[in-house]
Amino acid sequence: MKTELIAMLADVGRSLTSLADELNADAKDHLEAAIRNDAPAVAVGISDDDLARCAARITHARRVRDEIFGDLTFFDPNWDMLLDLFVQQAKGQPVSVSSLCVASAVPATTALRHIAGLEESGAIVRRADPDDKRRMLLSLSDDASAKTRLFLRKMVIEGRAAAAGAISRSRS
Repeated sequence: MKTELIAMLADVGRSLTSLADELNADAKDHLEAAIRNDAPAVAVGISDDDLARCAARITHARRVRDEIFGDLTFFDPNWDMLLDLFVQQAKGQPVSVSSLCVASAVPATTALRHIAGLEESGAIVRRADPDDKRRMLLSLSDDASAKTRLFLRKMVIEGRAAAAGAISRSRS
């Protein structure tokens, strides 16, 4: 009786392991399809908050990198600005020109040149602050927002796929 019960439990265990492997493979296939086909973020359970957190982590990682490497200069203020605009828009916070200059982590004159270039390229939009006509607010254009969202979604999906793979490998 005891031997039969142990054998039955072993069979159940093997069945559950097999089912978990199938589900993991299906989830991985679904994530890869979402990356290839640009499926909506909602389809893979990614919220705007997830995307904003991803953008904030990328910005933080860049600051840590700069701190560690010190004098070695990594220069990408346009990307820093796009990420900051994305995060602030996700929070519903307006972004002034001066605030975006600070977020770029470069001197103000350099930041202003980059803002002008981003505006010329159509990546950002400038508008008057409705509460203070002396101040200008910046936001991502619809196209830049969609592209930033696509990039961040792919980063989140790939991160989840890597985590799922690591969990799967640790069970083997």
